Amino acid sequence: RLVTIDLSWKDWEPKAGEYDKEGLEKNNNLKKYRGDKKHAVLRFDCKPSDDGEKRSLKESIRALGEYFSKDTFVSFIELDEDNLKYSELFHEAFPHAFLLVPAGHDTKEGAGVHFDHVGEDKKQKKELSSIAYPKSWKKLPYSGTFSSKKKKKDLLNKDLSNVLQQIRDGHITYLSGKCPDVEEQKGNGYRMISQTLGYCIYISRLQTVMNFRKDQVNLRFTFKNTGVAPCYAKWPVVMTVYSDEGKKLHEVK
Repeated sequence: RLVTIDLSWKDWEPKAGEYDKEGLEKNNNLKKYRGDKKHAVLRFDCKPSDDGEKRSLKESIRALGEYFSKDTFVSFIELDEDNLKYSELFHEAFPHAFLLVPAGHDTKEGAGVHFDHVGEDKKQKKELSSIAYPKSWKKLPYSGTFSSKKKKKDLLNKDLSNVLQQIRDGHITYLSGKCPDVEEQKGNGYRMISQTLGYCIYISRLQTVMNFRKDQVNLRFTFKNTGVAPCYAKWPVVMTVYSDEGKKLHEVK
């Protein structure tokens, strides 16, 4: 599961050269989310403040990337129209994260695509057809946000079939921004959307080969993906063997 971090330049750097790491951790519950093994979508507002502080955007983004470089917690970075000109800075500061740009913009810089109008018929269809590289979803992630012109309860109910089809057509990995709240997540609409998004990898075949002479058991796995998008990150595959009592006996990576 993903969480979204909305961070302004001023909040990250209240005074020139001083970065509020403690505030970032506390205001976004990062300790809890890291403990829950979640990953984050970062949306950084690069608009300068009029408080008279002479900040360096390049240094601020570099410091933010350095702060998050200790792990892969921040997996995606979404840029809006105003921040596209800073894409190179984010690429350099977050080499482990995927960059996403608004639909319709050139993705030759190695960025994925973000749709802002999921659930809005005409607008979504226009976005889907205007991507410069329609097959780039095979290598780069696509994300989406529910349309601001529709109520969430409608998107999760009467417009649900349209939303699900757009997720499939757009090969959308995740939704950010205007997402269902805790109560809305209990409904069937949310469940169906969650099951449709991204990848769904499972073991389609398991073959066990016994070697009695060497007292070995060889396992051969075949994995398949029935989701609408690939697994873009190179996550390690780990197999753990437990005893009947739940004790870990062996682990293979």
